Order: sequence, then C-alpha cells, then structure tokens
Amino acid sequence: MPGPACLRLASFDDEETLLDSIMAGAAGYVLKQIEGSDWVSAVHTVARGQSLLDPSATAKPVARLRVVRNEGRRRKRCPV
Repeated sequence: MPGPACLRLASFDDEETLLDSIMAGAAGYVLKQIEGSDWVSAVHTVARGQSLLDPSATAKPVARLRVVRNEGRRRKRCPV
C-alpha cells in the first residue's frame, strides 16, 4: 500500500522551494493564492496518485530548462 501523498502549499513561486519539494517527494505544489474549489481539486488529484504543479510556479524553471537545452543543442552543432 502506498504512503500518503504530500501536497505542498507555498506562499511564493520560488524555484528552489519548488525543486526541493519535488526532490523531497511532494506529489503536488500549489500557491496559497489558489481558489477554494481549485484547492479541493488539487487535494483530490494528489490523492488519486497524480502529480500537480502550479503553472505559475513552474514557469521559471521550465523556461530555464529550455534555455539550457537549447544551449546544449547549439554547442553540438558548432565545431570548435
């Protein structure tokens, strides 16, 4: 039987806190500005075993990953 799922409720869209939460095993990460009905939905989503990440909190890390990925592609194409 799986253990309880963790849903992190955070005050800020801090990239380090988001990544630390994921690495610690959180199945979900939402900001405190979440609406009541969305909060209930988030709890149900995580309880079903699914993951949930607040889009506004993930925008910065996703953009940074895209930059890193694109830089890696450029290095492969350009011979030194």
